[in-house]
Amino acid sequence: MSTVSKVFLPEEGKSYSSNEVLSIDEAALFKLRRFLREPEGLGSILCATCFQPLILAGTPSQKHHFKHPIGSEDCPVKSTTSLTDSELQAISYNGIKESKKHKDYKATISNLLKSEVGYENIQVEQTYREQFQTGLAKAWRRPDISFYSNTHNMDIAIELVLDRVPLDVIVARDRFFKEQGATVLWLFLQDKNNFTRKDIFYNSNENLYVFDLESKITSRDQSKLFFKCFYTQYGIDDLGFQVQVVSSEQSKLVSLNDLHFNENNLTYFDVQQSEIDAKDEADQIYKQRQQENDDYRKRLDEKRQNRLSGNSAYASVADKYIQPRVIQEGLIAELNANNKKLKCHCGNEDMTQFRSKACFIYCKLCGNSVVYD
Repeated sequence: MSTVSKVFLPEEGKSYSSNEVLSIDEAALFKLRRFLREPEGLGSILCATCFQPLILAGTPSQKHHFKHPIGSEDCPVKSTTSLTDSELQAISYNGIKESKKHKDYKATISNLLKSEVGYENIQVEQTYREQFQTGLAKAWRRPDISFYSNTHNMDIAIELVLDRVPLDVIVARDRFFKEQGATVLWLFLQDKNNFTRKDIFYNSNENLYVFDLESKITSRDQSKLFFKCFYTQYGIDDLGFQVQVVSSEQSKLVSLNDLHFNENNLTYFDVQQSEIDAKDEADQIYKQRQQENDDYRKRLDEKRQNRLSGNSAYASVADKYIQPRVIQEGLIAELNANNKKLKCHCGNEDMTQFRSKACFIYCKLCGNSVVYD
């Protein structure tokens, strides 16, 4: 016989050792034993491993212990268990949904949906106790809240996340509801930076929904479901000499009607398009500045060439007061007297294309000095 060492009390949302519960007096034990067999008592105490209802049984020596009723589904506590790791994770996750906090949020959100126009067949997940049912598939494949949205023309399942959800559970639920023609909206009840947040965020078009305190207050005041959407937005960082594409996490209070269906997910902000737009903007700025630089260099070259050619329209004010760079008259007279001609190694023989500085002569075409004696 296998022993149930830990039990879960859904009304308190806490787990206790079996010995703690069994430590009550004999009269209370026998009343509890009867209560757990009554319809209104079934599900008051659950197995802390599989979260199925337990009953209180006795041994020939009149000792009490908790056990699974005959016909209950498989459980790791049972020696005959055949559950896979994924099924065990799903069972464990279902236990979180039995807490009072989780139930209160389900009631709050479903009531908000009922006060809006456009949502039909709003249903809240019934617990084991309420429906007197056991069974792995029936429990973990039913969403916390489900309804039909006329706006989106589809069934929507809301799964509330208190803390952590095993990745296998996320994948299984997403796949199951997709096969049923529905989509899952994972709604966090608090924003925690853990693996579950990232598992859902990066696989939901980088949109994450949180029903935080601000959402709760706004929803109550407007009698309409609002929640915070955290999303990635891309932009540019213009450093002048360099333009970079950068990303940042933004948040905004939104309603269900603000969401659109995109790639199997309900999305508020199109992150992929934001990144494309930012890259296009950065590319356009880069090309524009390249063109501006090319135009600037071209204008400088034109001014330089026009000054060299003597085009007065492009000559600067200073050019009008600077004496042209030519060979000094005394030096020309000396060259003529000695019957000497200037010729640069670049082939320049035009006297107007030479200039003198002190006693040196330079070629205007190549800039090299010319020997003339």
